[in-house]
Amino acid sequence: MRCNTVSLTSDGITIASGTRFIVSISGTYNIQFSAQFEKSDAGNDNVDVWFVKNNVDLPWSNTRFTLTGGDGHGVAAWNYFLTGAPGDNFEIAWSSPTISAVVAAYSGITSPTRPSIPSVIVTFNQIA
Repeated sequence: MRCNTVSLTSDGITIASGTRFIVSISGTYNIQFSAQFEKSDAGNDNVDVWFVKNNVDLPWSNTRFTLTGGDGHGVAAWNYFLTGAPGDNFEIAWSSPTISAVVAAYSGITSPTRPSIPSVIVTFNQIA
């Protein structure tokens, strides 16, 4: 998942290539995220989301959910605990067997006017 904007201090976390979160301090991290998905075709479409550390898929980190109906929307949101050493990088990956499923942002929302919806929100907390 691509993250292009840092809204608060990154305190020891940098983003490389828009998808890799690199830690500079050894420790255990609670990675929290939410991702806004949508699909444009009829029927139901599965989406898998999992974690990657240093370019290797983490075993048993995948979760599958289903977007239902035409123009379906869904939010994947959970947290995961990972340990890292300086220079380790983490990614949140996703896949769907259909090209109609995408991670989407929404802006210019009116009637009534309300804030834009980001496609992805990621929070790293070092807990140990």
